[in-house]
Amino acid sequence: MNQLDNKIQKLLVKEQYDSTVEVYDDIRFGSLGGKYFDKVEKSYVTRFLKGIKVLHIGTATGRFTELLTMKNYHYVGIEISKEMTKTSRKRIHNSKSEVVHADGENLPIIGSLFDNVLCVRSFQFLPDPKRFLSEAYRVLEGDGRVIVSFEMFLSIRPLLEKLSLLPLSPPPRTYCRIIDVVALVRRAGFEILWFGKVTRLPLLIYWRSPRFMSKILTVIHDYLPFWFGTVGLVVGRKESK
Repeated sequence: MNQLDNKIQKLLVKEQYDSTVEVYDDIRFGSLGGKYFDKVEKSYVTRFLKGIKVLHIGTATGRFTELLTMKNYHYVGIEISKEMTKTSRKRIHNSKSEVVHADGENLPIIGSLFDNVLCVRSFQFLPDPKRFLSEAYRVLEGDGRVIVSFEMFLSIRPLLEKLSLLPLSPPPRTYCRIIDVVALVRRAGFEILWFGKVTRLPLLIYWRSPRFMSKILTVIHDYLPFWFGTVGLVVGRKESK
């Protein structure tokens, strides 16, 4: 992707998230299924954190801002949307934390300061993920971790979108296979600690299922295989020098 395309994609992301800040949480996490997905996602992601210093790329409305600052992490959030930045700041619960309106591919941070770089389903919006991973490596201390989750590439997605069985979701994004993200993280210099799926079902099932189906899902979820999950996770470690 050239620099012009890079700038255009970032502008579209900013505009989309500035304009949807008021409805963002209700659409994704307002239902019973959405609340359950929120619980599952937070459980998977936070189990890989080490130490107390977290840099979070793509805070959105601040779900993880609230969670991690309540747990007393030293937290810095980076958010490209100005309106999302304002909303995330309201969910900070300790004096050691802040949310900065900035670009995750050009971090306003000098030196290796963090134990963790966290990117929760923002990875697919990054025009240059190699640049982001290079920046993550730069700002991590030795033995620090990069934790990346993302919506996965599905070969059947274009057909489902043409048949209107799957909505076209703005802004533009790049869906990834787990194996491809693993390769990117390795090439950035990280040792791979873990990779796999966070979800056991397609993301929209959690968000859009009627309440009675969501109640059943919460009971049987942990017994389901990961075959149909559509959210991947890769964890890498920066070696100590």
